Amino acid sequence: MEKETYQQVKEAAHKLVSVSETAITAFEQSFAKIVTLVNEKFALETKYMTAESTCGPLCVVKDTHKQFGELLLAVYEFHLYEHLLDEFSWYVSTLSKRGFEKDFFTTMIKTWHIAIHSVIKPPESHELARPLHFLQENLPLIYEQVHTVDVPLPDELRPFVDFLVAKKRKDAADYMLSFLNKGSSIEHLYADLITNALQEVGRRWQKNEMSVVDVHVATDICRYIIMRLVDSMTPGKKVPYRALVTCVPGEEHEMGAELIENYLEMQGWDVCSMGHIAPEADIIQEIITYTPDVVFLSVTLVANLPAAKKLAIKIREKLPKGKIVMGGYGAVLAAGTLGRFSDLVVHTLEDAHTRSLQLVDAHA
Repeated sequence: MEKETYQQVKEAAHKLVSVSETAITAFEQSFAKIVTLVNEKFALETKYMTAESTCGPLCVVKDTHKQFGELLLAVYEFHLYEHLLDEFSWYVSTLSKRGFEKDFFTTMIKTWHIAIHSVIKPPESHELARPLHFLQENLPLIYEQVHTVDVPLPDELRPFVDFLVAKKRKDAADYMLSFLNKGSSIEHLYADLITNALQEVGRRWQKNEMSVVDVHVATDICRYIIMRLVDSMTPGKKVPYRALVTCVPGEEHEMGAELIENYLEMQGWDVCSMGHIAPEADIIQEIITYTPDVVFLSVTLVANLPAAKKLAIKIREKLPKGKIVMGGYGAVLAAGTLGRFSDLVVHTLEDAHTRSLQLVDAHA
């Protein structure tokens, strides 16, 4: 029989039976206990693996287990089984480039399977284990995929990424401003150049070609460029609405929220920014005080979808007449489910402005 491709296996994930609400609740309520048990079981499994490259530093292992558990919860709750392969591939790619051997991922899945069955009784434990079986069966294909796939850079993006990597702030800014002077739209600069450049920076960090400091510097350069672009443009006509923009709690990818708030300001919105480190209580309090017409929530990581859902429910309680708009990679993947907790899920900056404006205009 012909070997299945990565895409075929992804499509097969659609056939995974969704986990029941009872099982999801059991997993969420037992989460801390399961993660603790995973760490204990993993330590036993790897006790005699003397090479650090096999299982990595203990602090990294524990962080990885917690993050993977949060990913599993989001996959269960938002029925994102078709994306599980891609999300787990990120872990494999990132950690294997940092010395973690293939046995680590096999042991990781095995210990999660054991821990779930140890804490949660059947039939819920069997439901929760199905995606783990799926990952275990397809781990060789995942491992093969992450070591062969590369993303080519468009010609217009390559010089800009080179400037970011070389930490040449002025050259990067001048390069971006040259597009603006040639008539490129701000949407093109933000979405196709800055966003895609930072995604490339993220991929290079993933492949261990850039350090965390390098990534932070590249992000700061892009912030500087955004300010330069704003100074070069005439603000749009003032609109009579207020927007509050925030990342959901736990979200560390703040640039998406910064681009949205900056773009809305240029389009004439009165914008309140909560940054990317605001806890849920502070976000809710600011919403009560500021009473925005629209709350924009940025959700990049799939693992942060449960936090986005909980925050949206609380916003509804405190601001029943306000509108909730979500954007970002994670939000787009879960748009079907998030539609029950938000008024819009937007794909682009322009959508964030135009569709949100239509939404509040219709209810003014």
